[in-house]
Amino acid sequence: MILHWNNNALSGSVELPASKSICNRVLIIRALTANPFVIENISTAEDSQNLHNNLERFRQNKKSQLTLDVGPAGTNMRFLTAFLATKPGSYTLKGTARMHQRPVKPLVNALKQLGADIEYLEKEGYPPLRIHGKEFTGGEVRLPADVSSQFVSALMMIGPNLSKGLEIKLDGDPVSYSYIHMTAGIMKQCGAEVNLHGNEVQIAPAPYHRENSFTVESDWSAASYWYGMLALAGEGGISLPGLEKESLQGDSILGEWMEPFGIRTVFNEEGVSLTKAKSEPFAFSKDFTLAPDLAQTFITLLAAKGYDGKLTGLRTLRIKETDRLKALKAELLKFDIRLEISSDRASLKPQKLQKPTAPIQTYHDHRMAMAFAMLTLKTGTIEIQHPEVVGKSYPAFWDEMEKAGMELEQE
Repeated sequence: MILHWNNNALSGSVELPASKSICNRVLIIRALTANPFVIENISTAEDSQNLHNNLERFRQNKKSQLTLDVGPAGTNMRFLTAFLATKPGSYTLKGTARMHQRPVKPLVNALKQLGADIEYLEKEGYPPLRIHGKEFTGGEVRLPADVSSQFVSALMMIGPNLSKGLEIKLDGDPVSYSYIHMTAGIMKQCGAEVNLHGNEVQIAPAPYHRENSFTVESDWSAASYWYGMLALAGEGGISLPGLEKESLQGDSILGEWMEPFGIRTVFNEEGVSLTKAKSEPFAFSKDFTLAPDLAQTFITLLAAKGYDGKLTGLRTLRIKETDRLKALKAELLKFDIRLEISSDRASLKPQKLQKPTAPIQTYHDHRMAMAFAMLTLKTGTIEIQHPEVVGKSYPAFWDEMEKAGMELEQE
């Protein structure tokens, strides 16, 4: 797909997707609840639809064996591993080739500590898995904290249904701790008793219960691309309905971090209104440990603005849909931008963004496509390969871009 941008201003109201991070947790919790509740505003993201469909297949399954395919969805692999471990039956859990390269051993080891019966079907420590589900009582479990918060969340959500509850002790400094807070907040809203004490998570044996429906809020991660595009536009202002000020999402820090770029966030009954003011070049320096999904947005924005940037807390980007740091470095070179990377950080010196010398590869990564699409407001034209990857989190992204004035040329 070739993108063309010929406008000076960005304005209008933009439809955001529901938060798939919240939606996926609520879907698992509902499946663990004796009297399931209604979920309003279920995410249309491919990940959420995949999880919804797999849980429905599980619910309707009458056989002793079941095979579920999570595709490229790492969250679904982790959440379903813990979920199925507690459900009597024999299950095969698989995904794409890339999914079979993403580690799951810390979660499997933790579940085995609790009594789960799980085996690797191919490479040790990686999917696909054979899960012999059974009831177990819970208790204390230790887990490395520096790999993925999704491992912790997967364990947390099964905790209320274990007869002894669950006490999770995290070894090391937790990454993406905001997602652990998100999981705890959603669990509490669904009747669970959860306490977070530093590196310990305590969950009482109190089954889930919720009388009314659960409405999923809009996605702050998806909003970041519109913040970035407004920062690159000559002028304008946009509305982003459905965003909440008291959000469960760690990425809601976005409004504060975008202020130095001249973007002002105003909350109202519908969501958020963004206005644009002039801004001066500055040295950007932030720790992304609590908001890793914002890293690609800020790195590409800094490259486009020609600002100095230092980003830390990026170690989980290595094990996402692709190695995001290597992918960013490779694609920014096409704009004559040098990105310096290490295991958990990235830095940029002020440089002038050039027109890209080749199409942008997306590496099966939705955030690569959306982050680099922003740069069209600076270069005028960009070609994005495999634009369909945005369906993983934001299926309507290209439709919304077209409404905003982007010309899309299908190859």
